Amino acid sequence: MHEPDLRTRATAPALPGDQLRNCASYYSGYGRREDGAGALLYRSGLEHPLYNGVLRWRGTDGTDGTDGTDGTDGAGAAVTAAGSRLAGLPWFWWVGPDSDEGVRDALRARGAVPAGRMPVMGAAIRERPVTTPVEGVDVVRVRTPQDLTRWAQAYARAFGIEERLTLPAERGRPPAEPLVRFSARAGDRVVGTAALLPAHGVAGVYVVSTHPEHRGRGIGTLMSQTVLQAGFDAGLRVATLQASEQGEPLYRRLGFEEWTAYELFTLPAR
Repeated sequence: MHEPDLRTRATAPALPGDQLRNCASYYSGYGRREDGAGALLYRSGLEHPLYNGVLRWRGTDGTDGTDGTDGTDGAGAAVTAAGSRLAGLPWFWWVGPDSDEGVRDALRARGAVPAGRMPVMGAAIRERPVTTPVEGVDVVRVRTPQDLTRWAQAYARAFGIEERLTLPAERGRPPAEPLVRFSARAGDRVVGTAALLPAHGVAGVYVVSTHPEHRGRGIGTLMSQTVLQAGFDAGLRVATLQASEQGEPLYRRLGFEEWTAYELFTLPAR
């Protein structure tokens, strides 16, 4: 497997937009990335909405996408085009502060249904984090193809995603991507996962999961701290993540605060 070099990372303070760019880099790594005509779209072909979607849309003229002439709006055209590109797949449209306002109305006008809210949280990493050990659990880097298989299977169980999807999703990510994965092991069993994406001057925290039978032991805390520690060692002083409802209290205890949020939409199948 590709071993990213984390020794030469920028130490300049990250801007809020860098957190969104980190998020976009992570999710678009799951599929063929199309970044043009104001839209950032990715398509993996896998049957789960996290693996396909539109992460932002901006009017190509720098406005809200409305031409103001005949009632046809650029956002509506973008929604129609994205629906064609992603036809036959489950997918999300992410609407956040990096998208133009007009896209919400365009989505609703075409029958889009709200699918949830995903807080974007950030934290300063002022000191090297200390990890809180969990008895009987060791944390190791994912280095081999066999490690990756077990890691993908572990987060599938934790997140309720079919294992037939998680492994091809992970294998399909860009080979030169600096994503660093960590496994929590209890004996020969992977009981927790996490990943660091050092991109855009930010330590992106992803795939923090705990096996259902091992929850309540502090594994999620340990894995989050491990990623933050690795980010600090890489010279990064700002961390970001997108929190689930269950994970948000943990991240607040670790010093994260909500900066903004994405609204997720799904569109009816064509």
